[in-house]
Amino acid sequence: MRPQIQILRKTTMIDEKINIVLSGCLPHQEVELHAQTLDDFGRIWSSHAVFMTDQEGQIDLSLSSPIQGSYTSSDSMGMFWSMTLQQPKQGPPYFIKGSTKPQSFTFQLKANHQIVAEQTFLVEFVSEDVEVSIIENPFVGKYFRPRHKENLPTLLVMGGSPGGLYWSEQVASLLASKGYATLALAYLDYEGKHGLPSQFTEIPLNYFMQAADWIKKQPETQDKIGLVGISKGGELSLLLASRFLSNVKAIVSFVPSSHVFAGFSMGRGLHQSSWSYNEKPVTFIPYPETDIDFTNWKNPLSLRELHEQAFLQATEQQIKQARIPIEKANCPILLISTQTDATWPSYEMCQTMTQILEEHSYPFEVKHLSFAHASHVFSIPYLPPYIDHPALTKEHAAKAIETAWQATLSFLNQHLLHG
Repeated sequence: MRPQIQILRKTTMIDEKINIVLSGCLPHQEVELHAQTLDDFGRIWSSHAVFMTDQEGQIDLSLSSPIQGSYTSSDSMGMFWSMTLQQPKQGPPYFIKGSTKPQSFTFQLKANHQIVAEQTFLVEFVSEDVEVSIIENPFVGKYFRPRHKENLPTLLVMGGSPGGLYWSEQVASLLASKGYATLALAYLDYEGKHGLPSQFTEIPLNYFMQAADWIKKQPETQDKIGLVGISKGGELSLLLASRFLSNVKAIVSFVPSSHVFAGFSMGRGLHQSSWSYNEKPVTFIPYPETDIDFTNWKNPLSLRELHEQAFLQATEQQIKQARIPIEKANCPILLISTQTDATWPSYEMCQTMTQILEEHSYPFEVKHLSFAHASHVFSIPYLPPYIDHPALTKEHAAKAIETAWQATLSFLNQHLLHG
């Protein structure tokens, strides 16, 4: 029997675990497994692991720990999330996935330094039964819906400060593949594409209300919707549900802020609000005078320090008026945070919001899922995570992303899909 790389999976979706079994090798033989993929910038990401085969000449990656390699413990997905950028000086040090195109992975098995087996396969971000529509007017986004289904639970998905449909498109496509009608909404583009704002200042909340009205009026959707957002999009989801949108049925907010902060352009803070309503700015906490570069991925902790300083220098009145009145939301809430957040103190802010909700005897379920070690960037499960804190490892970040994703699916399943 020739050596083989067996790819065992129930579906082809990226967020579903894959088990890899190596077979046909000699008993108790040392072998090397190499994996490689390209991100959307065409950059090579790779991982490797050395294993000792069992008496049958096999290795099950879900059961076998590598002798050495890019990860250390038995993990069927370890070869995926442990990938590193081969040329780290080529742009930002994180995996760029800004589309829902299938992702190709190539695995090579080596014995005695010779390639003895190779396998290339795809993982999908959109299931075959999901229809995708591009929306350019009266808002910019992508609408995903399972075909030939009615009365679909509905989600509005909003990314953070990177702008465009980064994160929101991938999350919306995966959630649509689970049975939801989802709208990934773009509200910022630093190049000003599609007429979107080119800086994060006084973005009109009326824009999101218009999108929510549109999705609720689609013949296949329900009148009530859920909100899913990350970072500034997480802040946005809480702000919309507590002050501007009715009929919100559930919120999932990744690493949100408890307050509205000042806006910014590429590289610098501005003394203007991030949001506006009816052409009037929403009250905000200003940033201190600083030359900190908001896009400096080489020193991400500088952003956390900036937000902590903003809290310290703000007046009591500013803090009070800029606080998002989360107790006025009228639905279950899942807050996801990390104690190693390099952008802002999401853990502390989520703790504060949870306490406020308890003090107000909030009548709906509230969950705060916090991680001792996780990135501010909760990316797609099993893709290489972004490491933005010195105390963070890829294993920590990958596990947190997987856990948060499963918690999101469970929460939405409870309150929207079967709620």
